[in-house]
Amino acid sequence: MANPEKSMLIVETGTKDNHKKIIKEDEQERASQSKQHLKPSLDEITTFRHALKLLNQRELTSIINKNKIKLPSDAEKFSEIVYALERSFGEGILSKEIFHQFRQAAFNPDLDTTDGFFMSFNYKFEDMSENLLNSKISEWKKATKQKKSSERESFDAEIKLLDSGSNSKGSLFKFTRKNERFIYNNQNMLSKNYFEIQQVVVEIYFDKQIVYFQTSNSVKFHSIKTIVLNFLRFLADDEHIKIKLSAPTMSKLLKFAMSENGRSAKVYDNINPNTIKLLDLFLEIENSRSFSSFQCVDIKFDHEDSMNKDLKDRIKSQAYGCDIGDLFNKSEVKVHILSNRVILQIEFRIVYTTYDAEEVPLKHTILAGIVNDKSKANALRIYIENNEHTIKDIIKDAYKDLKDVFMGSLMDSNLKNEEKIKKMLGI
Repeated sequence: MANPEKSMLIVETGTKDNHKKIIKEDEQERASQSKQHLKPSLDEITTFRHALKLLNQRELTSIINKNKIKLPSDAEKFSEIVYALERSFGEGILSKEIFHQFRQAAFNPDLDTTDGFFMSFNYKFEDMSENLLNSKISEWKKATKQKKSSERESFDAEIKLLDSGSNSKGSLFKFTRKNERFIYNNQNMLSKNYFEIQQVVVEIYFDKQIVYFQTSNSVKFHSIKTIVLNFLRFLADDEHIKIKLSAPTMSKLLKFAMSENGRSAKVYDNINPNTIKLLDLFLEIENSRSFSSFQCVDIKFDHEDSMNKDLKDRIKSQAYGCDIGDLFNKSEVKVHILSNRVILQIEFRIVYTTYDAEEVPLKHTILAGIVNDKSKANALRIYIENNEHTIKDIIKDAYKDLKDVFMGSLMDSNLKNEEKIKKMLGI
């Protein structure tokens, strides 16, 4: 005879499980319905429409494909896609998460970009641990809050430590600055204030004395640079040294060459030290495992009269471009390099190699550039054109590898490709 208690226990347990399962399914269904039919506020609709006006078709398509957003089959033109998205959002079909993605892409695109500015500072920090950095951030926040309440000329900013870093990478921060702006309404003749929020991911290499600003926006770069400089000075707390931010030193001389009889030497003083260091960097990019087939497609030099202040209409730069071939093989480009001219900007195609699980190499051609023009920003900018959303993650990896090569070349006191530079220039 079966134990009635045991039988009842089995039935009761099964009932509970079924009951829990039904409740869980109901909760999931309600959550799904809530997610699918969330009616946005008027402010959210306005923000969504504003975001769609700022994004291009490639950026919209990237978010649409990522979230598998269903659009009408006849929505083919860009304007039709925008209208369909506005309608779906207004009807509550698109979730809050998707709304956040559009807003993030439109108003804070630089938090996820393959572009940035490098600067150096004149102070050597020691042992910047995670605990110390978090403690200093809290102290800095209190100090700036007191300063804000007592001084008119102050700023409203926040610092968040994302990663304390390691020997191979810098400490990662997110710097946020809130700027108050005003707009005047001619209809009611009254002004209204609003706040402009600027966010930039910043990587500080305390041991290498380098700061990297991850942004393509020069306005955000200059705005956040002020906060970074203020924070570095607060960290140093040294009255004897005033920390400054400037472009990284990119200069190196070629070694002189002795004649065959050993009685004379040839000095390469007709090549700008800045240009020599850049050429060494370009050759080092091609030496890495990830990159190959370097091809310069656009280059801009300073002009021979750019420093002549007596000329009223002096030419500040000269540019060369080509669709086929490497500009470094062009005789006129070599002549400029051998005439002590400075490379201000260069754009190049390069093949980036990734490997699948079977270690089979996959080749991707990317377009990258370096801007070394101090008249635009007292910094060095490195970027990769990210126009293909289907390989966005690959391009992000390529940019990381490009940064690593640059940092390695920058911190090395010696030229790694001196003989190759001489061969390239025919000297």
